[in-house]
Amino acid sequence: MPADFIHDLVSHERWEEGAAALARLPRSEAADLIASLADEQQQALFQRLPVDAAAEILVHFPYYLQYVLLHTRDRTDIRAILDEVPPDERMQLFDELPEEAWQRLEEEIGEINLPPSPRPAPLETARPAPVSRPAPLAVKPREAPAKEMPVAEAPQAEGEAIIEARGLEKSFPQPDGHNVQIIAPLDLSVYPGTIVALLGASGSGKSTLLRMLSGLTQPTSGEVLWHGQPLSKNVPNVAIVFQSFALFPWLTVLENVEAPLLARGMAAPERRRLALRSINTVGLKGFEDAYPKELSGGMKQRVGFARALSVQPEVLFMDEPFSALDVLTAENLRGELMDLWLENRMDIKTIFIVTHNIEEAVLLADRVIVLGRNPARIRADFRIPL
Repeated sequence: MPADFIHDLVSHERWEEGAAALARLPRSEAADLIASLADEQQQALFQRLPVDAAAEILVHFPYYLQYVLLHTRDRTDIRAILDEVPPDERMQLFDELPEEAWQRLEEEIGEINLPPSPRPAPLETARPAPVSRPAPLAVKPREAPAKEMPVAEAPQAEGEAIIEARGLEKSFPQPDGHNVQIIAPLDLSVYPGTIVALLGASGSGKSTLLRMLSGLTQPTSGEVLWHGQPLSKNVPNVAIVFQSFALFPWLTVLENVEAPLLARGMAAPERRRLALRSINTVGLKGFEDAYPKELSGGMKQRVGFARALSVQPEVLFMDEPFSALDVLTAENLRGELMDLWLENRMDIKTIFIVTHNIEEAVLLADRVIVLGRNPARIRADFRIPL
């Protein structure tokens, strides 16, 4: 498989060959592969990509990772890559960047005189000249602290908080020593018996916050507590449902659902019993021996739900789980999720769902946390009394 081949090249630090192989992949697959690597490996590969491939892959990442990857290249390359990015995508990047980062990027690319492009003249003249931030965006009002809505604290639920975030902050370091702050220091608590929706615009840092709360990513500062104890001293019982299904294509439905139980060293009979129970819960009974390629998008996501339920997590994290599905399938799955929750058919204390869909947040959640951006801050935190 091309991905396995590239991973092997990366593991042996054969960067030039890895970048060449990466450039031949479909751009979305190349972006997914880069995202699966460690930070240093991401930067080493991106640094060696051809300009056109770098531009086409770059737009698949959130703004903060775009900024980090751009700064693995010299200034001439940064300007050339941004010239290749479609105008709408480039405008969105400039608009989402924090003010300090945008100004620095503008200064860097504004000091460069690019050599003439070797491409044919018709293509060059057909492309707008995106040297700096477009005038309409330069005068567009940016979010200012003076205009922020006050944070409305949600009433505390009864009982001990499962998760507490204290002064949680995330920044990404740059090669020149600067830091780009993605999430400003924030505090929040998650209590049992609730569905919490983290609502915010794309690229605002929602998934990064989810990963810190679940223990997948370390914060730059602050701490996460589970039942009052630091996360570093706990092994939290959590599961995550991803946006992209994240199934093993060579495993059957049953084997995919058993995978986390196998990783925990569970005996085969008990592993099979829990997996079959989860498959039945999500309505996939009869498809145990099917492979992912034989399933529809909705069925694949059901497998993801079943896999998460099989480990009987205390908290179920869901990272935009319905956004890759068509409207009707997504609506059906939301309804089925609510039925499972309301009928207590899942051994789960809390669901924490990331979404940019306001209707979805109101429909599913007992509590909604609204996240701002540039950098991410909690703008509101309130109950849904429905």
